[in-house]
Amino acid sequence: MNTQELQFELMKKASFNNFHADQVVGDLKANTHLWDAAVMDRCSLIKLRDLAEDIWNVDTLYILTSMKSEQLYELARAWNPSSLRWIEGDEATEMLDAYVSGDYILCVWWN
Repeated sequence: MNTQELQFELMKKASFNNFHADQVVGDLKANTHLWDAAVMDRCSLIKLRDLAEDIWNVDTLYILTSMKSEQLYELARAWNPSSLRWIEGDEATEMLDAYVSGDYILCVWWN
């Protein structure tokens, strides 16, 4: 299993409220031409707190892509997120801890 597949498996453990991992993972796998990498995370240690109970507590999907694709944006809108936005420029550079040129991150968040 490669690292991206491992991320998909972790996403499947995180289905909650309006986040339906099977739909999101299926759509991403069917549209690999639209993105380079995808990871779901949370900006806290709640994951650590819940790990002993076999809960993967994440709420934000980050999708790295080399193009700001309207098709990818519309695909993500169909997942019924609470928030959806592009991260680019200096903000993307800071988040990736590297200089990026032409890289975009689609940030998809569920409440």
